[in-house]
Amino acid sequence: MGFRRKSKKVKTKDDRRNRRGIMHINWLLRAQNPYFWIGLFAVIFTAIGISPEIFTSWNILWEQVKELLMNPFKLGCAIVALIGYVSDPTSKGISDTERVMACKKLQE
Repeated sequence: MGFRRKSKKVKTKDDRRNRRGIMHINWLLRAQNPYFWIGLFAVIFTAIGISPEIFTSWNILWEQVKELLMNPFKLGCAIVALIGYVSDPTSKGISDTERVMACKKLQE
């Protein structure tokens, strides 16, 4: 009986970038961009099914949020839409590129 040695896996740049979790995203940089917030609220409002009547009462708004959370199809669609909105289209997967992760403020 011989013992086989496990071969070491060579770590790629993507492996190093994702070592802290599935999504390695520069949230602080994105939070500085007002268009990020506009898009995020648009996705959330669409998932809830916003109409002008909802903003007339906290009870109506809360009922709409509960309806979203209790409906697996709507909730799944909202999650997929959020992932699509948050993902960086210039990189593989959901994570931001190393250049974006190194930024501290938005470029002008």
